[in-house]
Amino acid sequence: MLLCFFLMGSVELLRRKDKSRLHLFLAAEMVFWTLVELKDLAYLHEPWWEDYYISTTNLSIDLWAVPATILLMFEVLSPGWVRPRRVAWMLLPFVLFTLAFVVTRSPLVFYVAAGCALVQGTLSLALVWIGSRRYDRFIRSNFSYVENLDVRWMRVFVTLLYAMLVLWVVAYLSASWAGDVVFYLSVLVLWYFIFHHIMKHHTIDVPNLLNPFAPIDAPGTSADACSEEGAPEADPALADDLARCMEQDKMYLNPKLTMADVSNAIGTNRTYLSDYINRGLGTTFYEYVNAYRVREAAMLLLTEPALPLREVADRCGFGSLSTFHRSFARRMGLTPTEYRVRELNLPPPITTNVSILILA
Repeated sequence: MLLCFFLMGSVELLRRKDKSRLHLFLAAEMVFWTLVELKDLAYLHEPWWEDYYISTTNLSIDLWAVPATILLMFEVLSPGWVRPRRVAWMLLPFVLFTLAFVVTRSPLVFYVAAGCALVQGTLSLALVWIGSRRYDRFIRSNFSYVENLDVRWMRVFVTLLYAMLVLWVVAYLSASWAGDVVFYLSVLVLWYFIFHHIMKHHTIDVPNLLNPFAPIDAPGTSADACSEEGAPEADPALADDLARCMEQDKMYLNPKLTMADVSNAIGTNRTYLSDYINRGLGTTFYEYVNAYRVREAAMLLLTEPALPLREVADRCGFGSLSTFHRSFARRMGLTPTEYRVRELNLPPPITTNVSILILA
């Protein structure tokens, strides 16, 4: 099953004409796992399954998956970070550990390799967790939409990966077919999850993201663009220009509105405007724009009571119906349907009772 999944995923990615750099990395990862699963077919020969030397050699090759998976996650967070030298730096030690075990047959070599994988995996996945949170903060500070941009799913992935590593240890210690079945099913679930999200993901280049001690900023701007003199929260002209863009020009109706779009319309520095919204208004660009969209939606729900929610969302600048529901409920305390019913004194929507007992 796993072999078919990785093989079909590799073929599907490689035959795509519109594949991105990230898709190519995912394809390489799928090819790698295809080879890993082909290697495991050796276990179908029972004497090899019980041979310590062969089985441990296979397991040492499995450890290569740790740096391979980490490299993929780094490429998601920081497009272009993965380069041949960095691939060699992360992967070569495990290749050398495998060769050392093949030559020496020493269990100590395998245990050292497993320990290195644990350390590298723990540190790297912690960096992925921190980096993904920094990435999401950057997205909400610079974009009015998060669909296929935010990487909350990566934190779910990190949790699932740790669970999978625990299962790998259990399967290794138990040396049973049942343990291997559970492990392989968990690998299938994990990689389906990754494949699904990466195929939808739109990459954004965020400088310094993988350095937790460095500030992140949009390309082409500088963190020093805002000086302490003339704090942006005290600039009434900036506040008036921003209000004009939203209330008169209604730029929030653009579902793909970005901070750069607004700063260009005002004629100010992007970092200066971001600092004003974050520090002066105490919110993010994402929340600020969606507040206007929710206000527009609330008016539209009442003035056009027959308008479907999908069309309300589209006309107010929301990129998806789910984002519309979530933003509206968080700001208004009611779902769009509940708000419309309450404000217009409409009868509650009819729900179908699916638990009807049909008597013969």
